[in-house]
Amino acid sequence: MLHFANSTSGVPTNFLGRHLGVSHKAAYRMADRIRLHMAALDCPERVGERGKPVEIRIEYLVGMRTRGYPVRGSAKAVLIGDRHAVQSTLIGRARRHVLGKIIADKIAHGAIPVTTCSYTHAVLTEFGTRQSRAALVDEFVDPSTGTNPIQGFLNYAKRPMHDVYRRVDYSNLWKYLKELEFRFNRRRRSHEIFSDLVGAFPRLSPDRCRELEAWSSRSNVAVGARA
Repeated sequence: MLHFANSTSGVPTNFLGRHLGVSHKAAYRMADRIRLHMAALDCPERVGERGKPVEIRIEYLVGMRTRGYPVRGSAKAVLIGDRHAVQSTLIGRARRHVLGKIIADKIAHGAIPVTTCSYTHAVLTEFGTRQSRAALVDEFVDPSTGTNPIQGFLNYAKRPMHDVYRRVDYSNLWKYLKELEFRFNRRRRSHEIFSDLVGAFPRLSPDRCRELEAWSSRSNVAVGARA
């Protein structure tokens, strides 16, 4: 957990195995459980604040091995962000009811959904036939930094996903995104990441792991064998 807390670009399985003196299989299993632990710690959190805007956007995540996905080497995710946090949810085909369920589950009650993406707005309106649940705005920035939180997360995630985690199977991708979210959402208090990791240990039963996956991935794409 200390390695995961101190890393800015991800923790390769080979690195973990060398430093801990364990086999590749054992190191992979440990890393996988730590990512599940990170997901469980942040799972109940909603993004946004009452009366304040929060952005929702559909993004393509490129540079990953994605067996069974319609576009090889990419995946589609819904990102929700405000000045405090960003959450990602993998999806299959973009549909209004899918985005509506994600908005209901992950945006704080009373927050105002907006989007800077015309495609996301079109999906939310079923391409002009329905009323949108998120207004289309020209820009969305964190007033304290003048930057877009979702774009900041994408820029942060680009290096690990392109350089370190280059062979992530689609079925495991949501766990890696939760690891990156965990660190990114604590970027203003990075000295507390390790204490957050060891401060609580949620139960990770098989049923709970399936709940975390359902919360983080709404994709019905058939995937191949796990990496």
